[in-house]
Amino acid sequence: MFQYKKAVCRKIPRSIVDGGIRMEKEEKPLDYDLAVQQHDDMVKALESLGVDVTVLETDESTPDCVFVEDPAVIIGDTVLITNPGADSRKPETKIMKEYFKTNEPHLKIVEMESPATLDGGDIMFTGREIFVGQSRRTNEAGYLRLKEAFPNYPVHLVAIQNETLHLKSMMTMGDEDVILCGSSPDASAAIEIVQEKASHLYSVIRTPEDSGANVVIVNGTILRRSDLSKSAQVVSKLSIPKIDLNASELSKVDGCLTCCSLLYN
Repeated sequence: MFQYKKAVCRKIPRSIVDGGIRMEKEEKPLDYDLAVQQHDDMVKALESLGVDVTVLETDESTPDCVFVEDPAVIIGDTVLITNPGADSRKPETKIMKEYFKTNEPHLKIVEMESPATLDGGDIMFTGREIFVGQSRRTNEAGYLRLKEAFPNYPVHLVAIQNETLHLKSMMTMGDEDVILCGSSPDASAAIEIVQEKASHLYSVIRTPEDSGANVVIVNGTILRRSDLSKSAQVVSKLSIPKIDLNASELSKVDGCLTCCSLLYN
């Protein structure tokens, strides 16, 4: 679990500064150059952990395309090309499909079509089962299509309140048997559903900030956000090594650490 050989990332378009989707208006503008540096640091962190990272070219016509987690979901030997919930993001699926078709012929490609919509940020895979956030971007038809695509795992639907973008905006796996979860009312409601539906018993560690619960576990190491110091201290309780990454800029357009890479074998 959480052992990966490869990752796909994508460069950041300048159009994200003014065109990136935001749930709320950010008072401070996104610093593009700093965002690029922080993204480069994330790529270097993955490479330092033995991951072969491919960084795809960007597309100025799709301001949010750096968030490669949303247009595809990879579990095992199957890639589900999604149908993102925001219209501006639907074109992002084309390059992801082309990449995997050309470079990873051993992977099975499955596609999603309307009326099903799904963002990969709503998918939390525990290694045993899959939780799907039913959010403003992911609908029940999307959940059912994902369930068809990955028949070997239990798949559970988790209602997400409109104040939160994605399921993984407020919780991710902190270890094989640990879920990190934020402390907002939305997070509390969602983790209650997760615990009710789970087929396995997970311990839950709460972080003061929802976004501080979004971490990436790669080959025995946790990538965590250094710019959320209170949550970083909570994550310190986990006994595996950590790498600190500042994600202050992409967070201004609702980006989390998991958003910027697709990890697979």
